[in-house]
Amino acid sequence: MSTYSSTRRRTTVGIKNPKKAKISRSHGGSRSTFKKIHIDSYKDNTVFGMKSTFITYFTRTQDWCTTILFLTMTRPHKPASTDSIARWIRMTLIQSSPDLMAKNTRIIAAFLAQNNGVNLGSILGLGNWSNNTVYQNFIKG
Repeated sequence: MSTYSSTRRRTTVGIKNPKKAKISRSHGGSRSTFKKIHIDSYKDNTVFGMKSTFITYFTRTQDWCTTILFLTMTRPHKPASTDSIARWIRMTLIQSSPDLMAKNTRIIAAFLAQNNGVNLGSILGLGNWSNNTVYQNFIKG
């Protein structure tokens, strides 16, 4: 994580992707590797308290999270692996809906990606779907 700022209505987190920077430099590019994530607050529904959750998280971890956004919960608080983050997401989904099965997280991720404008080729590739027909059958499922 590179920057963090918060206003009354919106929290902005700036994240630098070192892997993307390395790839860009190796290809002679100068493309920015800095991404901003905007987290809005919800006046009507305080259950969606992502803004306050992020503010609390950044406040509590500011001494450790100077370059890494997600750390493991046990000491020595190393950077969380992709598998750890995936497990945290999966466990959160399962706790929020007890009849949800682990395989459903793949479908949910694909559905959210599709709704956010990710192209079908990326969804099939990153989700490790064998082909479009298999993906469509799971979505209809």
